[in-house]
Amino acid sequence: MQVLSKAHQSTPRAGGSFELLASAARTASVDVPIKIAIGVKQLYIEIDCTVDPALAIVTPELLLVLPSGAELSLGTGELANDVASFTSGWGLGADAAIGTKLNRIMFEGMPHVLRMNHTDADSITYSVTALVF
Repeated sequence: MQVLSKAHQSTPRAGGSFELLASAARTASVDVPIKIAIGVKQLYIEIDCTVDPALAIVTPELLLVLPSGAELSLGTGELANDVASFTSGWGLGADAAIGTKLNRIMFEGMPHVLRMNHTDADSITYSVTALVF
């Protein structure tokens, strides 16, 4: 499980950049276990699609993992369906640099799963990066 923490300073902006999924062709949904560290107020997911020959669709969904192991959906982000970059956010406030208003909840200090939902079995090549603030 990757811990997403503001102490990770790999970008010039406050916060950090985390590679959650390296660029690869995928045909099925993928789960990425993450833990959002205490102090993180905003989480952005960037999907960079580089190849989409059949107009496949992938949609990020953030799930809270409850102590029982059950998962609670905290909402879906912007679907990716073309060769481009797509950004979705969870948390409080807005980030003018990204231009995204956040209106989805997340829980700091808790385990989550980022589920990349595929709508069909068509191949789509993408990477996923997380930014935290």
